[in-house]
Amino acid sequence: MKKLSKTLAVLLVVVLMLTSISVTTASAATNKNINVSTTVGKQIRLKPTISNPTWSVASNNILSFNKSTKIFKALASGSTTIKATSKDKKKTETFKITIKVNTSNKGNVFNKSVIGSTVWPLVKSNLYKASNLKTKSSTVSALTKGTVKEAKGDILKITCGKKTGWINAKYLLINLPDVRSDIKFNITNAYKSIFKIGGSQNKSQIKKYNSYQTRDTSYTKGAVNIPNITGKKLYSYDNDSKLDGKKYNSKLKKNEFVCPVLYTFAKVIGKAQNIALQNGYCLKIYDGYRPENVCKSFWTNTSNIASSNKKANYLTSARVSGNGTCYTNGYTNITCFVAKSISDHARGYAIDVTLTYKSSGKEISTQSPMHDLSSNSVKWVNKGNKTSWGTASTDILNTIMTSVGMKPLAYEWWHFSMPSLNVGYGNNNVSY
Repeated sequence: MKKLSKTLAVLLVVVLMLTSISVTTASAATNKNINVSTTVGKQIRLKPTISNPTWSVASNNILSFNKSTKIFKALASGSTTIKATSKDKKKTETFKITIKVNTSNKGNVFNKSVIGSTVWPLVKSNLYKASNLKTKSSTVSALTKGTVKEAKGDILKITCGKKTGWINAKYLLINLPDVRSDIKFNITNAYKSIFKIGGSQNKSQIKKYNSYQTRDTSYTKGAVNIPNITGKKLYSYDNDSKLDGKKYNSKLKKNEFVCPVLYTFAKVIGKAQNIALQNGYCLKIYDGYRPENVCKSFWTNTSNIASSNKKANYLTSARVSGNGTCYTNGYTNITCFVAKSISDHARGYAIDVTLTYKSSGKEISTQSPMHDLSSNSVKWVNKGNKTSWGTASTDILNTIMTSVGMKPLAYEWWHFSMPSLNVGYGNNNVSY
């Protein structure tokens, strides 16, 4: 009897072991990840082993998927998943899809002729009698409105005020919509500034990125308005009582925002737009040229609120490593977000930009709202470090903009500039 009991016990152990092995093997075979790599515009048919599965797609902005044919088409660069689940929900197959970013630049830098575009000399400039720029004919004041009449490469003949002559285009601001009408614009500072410090995402961002700020306090909730900035109309392009910020553009024959940038910078932006379009996106610009008197107002008001308001001070303190130009002892401050000296925007070679999906027109998901001047918007742990604090989509934005030579700002995911184009800066706003 004892021998029989011992034999049964051994058999029981063997059965349990075999049962355990069977379950593990089944799980490994029917719940799996399949990696798929593709490019924008390409169609791929998925081949699940699960019969008649139900499907779930993580993002329709990045791809389209026909559940009947099992064919997906990549609409934009990025990464996403398509999951096949059995009817009894016991088996899953997850297709992890990576859509590569293509940074090869195709197409013209401008989609509209330069002729007829509105321009302004950023600094006091000479006009010349001929395109060889040898004989001076007159001088035009900074920020005087002009129109392009003729072009020989980057040497333009302009009528500026009551004067006509030739000028090297590198000294000119040009109205970007005139030459890249396919870019989207929302120049909020021209009708109602959205600059704030903080937002609804403070708590999650602080918990994720700032290890010293782990507790939920009154400082982690909501935003701080910036006096004389938030909700104010900062630029004088529009005299419409509706404050829509647009003006009638006679070249485009429609109402459109005014967005001056250096002519040479506009060409670089055009390259970035070409790359964005071929990756399934479109640039959407929130700010270009910003006169220095407005920049000074930004600095005065933001620095005052950051020093007097504990919540604003708290939200502009991101945890970073070491010491740098705008952070000491491992903490950022307001100078990381707002220029104390001459701003890149006043020099005409900076833009605040995001992306929209070309297929839907919807803006990409970002780590913080546009123009949130707080630690929520910090992109990298260290200045220039590629350890991202942002989202996959803002990393794509960064890839597109830097691929054409623009310089990113570690503390504002939306800001890109090109200091090598510097020719001076404008104190006041342009007239239009």
